[in-house]
Amino acid sequence: MMNTTKSEQIRAGLQKSFWSGTSAKASTVCYGYSMASTGNLLICPTEAVIVFHIFDCFILGDSLGKIVAFLVHMGIPPPT
Repeated sequence: MMNTTKSEQIRAGLQKSFWSGTSAKASTVCYGYSMASTGNLLICPTEAVIVFHIFDCFILGDSLGKIVAFLVHMGIPPPT
């Protein structure tokens, strides 16, 4: 039996659940998308604008805190 660390065991378990489709995270739809009845992802235009803004701020060097503060100031709710 191979000696594996607890971290390696957890990582292997997570990968197995993702590949088998049993992970709750594997079926989570990311912010900026919605799920069509066919199972395909669709871009949600109103959320996509927010996602582009977040990436633009990040590229310009804004911190996570500054980006979050802006989103809160604009009244944009978190995705979860």
